[in-house]
Amino acid sequence: MQSEELKDMVAVHLVPIHEDLGEIKLRAELQDNRIAAVEERVDRFERSGGGINDAERIKLMNENDPAFRQIAFSGFKLSDLKKRVQILKDFALTPFADQNIANIETIMNGPWKGRKPTSTVVMEFFSRDARDVALTAAKNQKVFDSGSDLGLKIDRARTKAQRARNWALRKAEELAKVEAQKRGVVGAARIDFTMPVRRVYVGDELAFAQKKDELRGIFVDVFAACVLPP
Repeated sequence: MQSEELKDMVAVHLVPIHEDLGEIKLRAELQDNRIAAVEERVDRFERSGGGINDAERIKLMNENDPAFRQIAFSGFKLSDLKKRVQILKDFALTPFADQNIANIETIMNGPWKGRKPTSTVVMEFFSRDARDVALTAAKNQKVFDSGSDLGLKIDRARTKAQRARNWALRKAEELAKVEAQKRGVVGAARIDFTMPVRRVYVGDELAFAQKKDELRGIFVDVFAACVLPP
């Protein structure tokens, strides 16, 4: 009888210990799984060259890009930036007076302490839908200053990803020209903007190709040694 009582007493004390050990083992297994998942992610990151691919990067760039709410008016020759803004405010009173404008500004270019105005002014709205409505109304309109047609082109503003892709394409054309001289490749450099793959040629030689989901692109064949700057 004493032996049975002793067993029951020991069991009462051992059950919580076994339960605690089981919980500790489960936590250890979960921790091991988390560590393995992290290691796998790090391994994928290193195999990919230390970063996300271009398609994912473009998606991230597009998420908060104000260009999706902007109309671009390109071709301004006026150096007075305030007058540019006033001209567009006056223009907006006719085709889309019912749409609220968030901002109008000239696109600047160059280093931070030496920014210079481009010929493009962007008009920003509070939503992409409002931008689309205004663009539809303004697309085929003319912008006037004192009765003279300024000859502006009206279209969607270019996104950061689009500007990065265009920069890569034009820089590739510059580098291809230099490389062609070194290698004796004859012909003028040119850009073929035909999608889904945009290309740079020197004469009949393909120098560079850029797919629609790439921010940069690749040099090919005899131009493979060329590298775009970071």
